[in-house]
Amino acid sequence: MKYTLPRFAWVCLPVLATCSIAAAQLPTAQRTASPAPRSTPAPARRDSISGDELLERVLATVDAQTSIAARLRYQINLKDRTALGSGSYLQQGRGAERLFRLELDLKTPPTVSRVCLMCDGSTLWISEELAGETHLSQVNFARLRHARPKSEGSTQHIHGWLTLAGLPRLLAGLEGAFEFGPVRESMLDEVRVWTLVGQWERGRLANLLPKQKEAIESGQPAKLEKLSPQLPTHVVIHVGSDDLFPYRIEYWRSPGGAPGAAGNHRGGLLVLLELYEVRAGTPLDPALFAFAPPDGKKPENRTAEYLERFGLEDTAPAGARRRSPLTR
Repeated sequence: MKYTLPRFAWVCLPVLATCSIAAAQLPTAQRTASPAPRSTPAPARRDSISGDELLERVLATVDAQTSIAARLRYQINLKDRTALGSGSYLQQGRGAERLFRLELDLKTPPTVSRVCLMCDGSTLWISEELAGETHLSQVNFARLRHARPKSEGSTQHIHGWLTLAGLPRLLAGLEGAFEFGPVRESMLDEVRVWTLVGQWERGRLANLLPKQKEAIESGQPAKLEKLSPQLPTHVVIHVGSDDLFPYRIEYWRSPGGAPGAAGNHRGGLLVLLELYEVRAGTPLDPALFAFAPPDGKKPENRTAEYLERFGLEDTAPAGARRRSPLTR
């Protein structure tokens, strides 16, 4: 019998990263974030920079970090079910050499499962534990990294990047899918933050709502209630005003498609993802990113499944031989 986590739990993973859920207020936590190095200074005035420009700076700041260690928690409500979770996130290195480790405890009553995803630069290892049974699988991360969306404007590939390529890729997905308006100053657990509210980029929205494509492209407002139930109408990001770290990301489903006055939201909070006890720039033990399959445990290769799940395809047909360079 093929082992797999409950379907709802696996739905949560891609949703967690870019388009999903959550409802109750999570307990507060004291943040211990180290100042993040950045190539550009944080804005001194909230009206001196747009939300899109600020998110670019946030992404550049996170991407430039030599390492990040943080704890995380979230709550997800999807299809009338709730998943609570907590875990940890580790990131070390930059660009193609970046390593990351994500550990999640998923609670979907009456089930409790544990997932550990670890990327050593070339392979994504996935360890799933449910009811005392552990299943091991692997994904060719190089193929995922070089894959392309199957269709122009597809949004599937932005879902779940926290579980596939870490926090920088999650932010890049949000930057590409949403347009962020004016920046608002607010407080988050006694921490001064800049709050960004993003609406779907019109090109993406036209692809998500093909029956309304002509109207959307002509500038008419979209009927956002027609969006797939697991997709938000807007996203909210709270970033530290001093270090530009994204401490909290919220995905909202609002009937009107936008927050009300003073940032008050109507509708349901689909996903709330919070990172806390953040340490940036501190060297991490390389052993945290090294994985050796247990003796006698053969991992299942799920590369093709993940390409399909995220709407990706290889840039060259699988198994195709590259032409060898001419020799003299």
